[in-house]
Amino acid sequence: MPDRHPALNAFDVLIGTWDTDGKHRLFDEVVHGTTTFEWLEGGHFLIQRSSVDHERFPEAITIIGQPAEGDGLVAEWFDSRGIRRTLTTTVEDGVWTMEREEPGFDQRFIAKLAPDTFEGLAQLAETPGDWVDDLRTTFRRRDPE
Repeated sequence: MPDRHPALNAFDVLIGTWDTDGKHRLFDEVVHGTTTFEWLEGGHFLIQRSSVDHERFPEAITIIGQPAEGDGLVAEWFDSRGIRRTLTTTVEDGVWTMEREEPGFDQRFIAKLAPDTFEGLAQLAETPGDWVDDLRTTFRRRDPE
């Protein structure tokens, strides 16, 4: 069995369950949810499951690991609306980024990881380089039960 990609080690800090509070640019209210991170057996892929207590937000699962071809890491996003997206992802100096370029709909996510609480910012650009804050999410580690 091949060794785990060394870039995945930076994601170890995420393992567990997190309560989330999100503020979307199109809603006045704060939306609450849960995100879990766990390693698939063998440690070569990180599984992220996200749910939000609001009917306008989809359930989602993201698998992070090496791409089928090429270097680096990718995040494969799947959600309950039937949407699938592939993003490049890195953790450098404790900052997690996910990005994708799609004509008319570039996306990125940036978060400074921390062991107990951190904030992530999702942005979109309908025109390249014209980034708009879309969703700001606070992640708070849930105490083990």
